[in-house]
Amino acid sequence: MTRHPVLQTLSDAFRGWRRRRLAMAELRDLTARHPDALARTAGECGLSTRELKQVVARGTGSDALMHRMMTVYGLDAELLAHDSPELMRDIELACSLCSAKRRCASTLKRTTARAEAGGFCPNADQFAELSLADTR
Repeated sequence: MTRHPVLQTLSDAFRGWRRRRLAMAELRDLTARHPDALARTAGECGLSTRELKQVVARGTGSDALMHRMMTVYGLDAELLAHDSPELMRDIELACSLCSAKRRCASTLKRTTARAEAGGFCPNADQFAELSLADTR
C-alpha cells in the first residue's frame, strides 16, 4: 500500500522527532549518572561536551547529506578524512550543527545543488575551495 506523500512526510518527521527526544533523554541520563563518561565520549569524538549535546539535539542524517554534497563537489570524504582529519572533523561538525538539513536534502535532488549550496550550506565555500585545489 502506497502512503500519501503528506502522511509519509508527517510520519518521517514524527520518527525523527522521537529519535531526537530519545537521544536527548539518554544524553541527560548519561550526564546525570556518569558526567565523566560524557566528557570521555565527547573527547573520543573530538568534541567538547557542549558540541556533543548540540550535535545530538540536531538529530541524525547529516552524515549522508554531507557525503552527497561532497560528491556534488567531486570530493572524496574518505580521502579527505585520511589526509586532513582535523579539517574533516570541522566539516562534519558544521554539517551536524546545520539547521538547513531539509533544504539540503531537497536541493540535492536537483542538478543545481552546487550552485544553490552557497545560499545555505555552512561548508559550501570550503567544498568549493577543496574542489578547486583538486583540479590544480
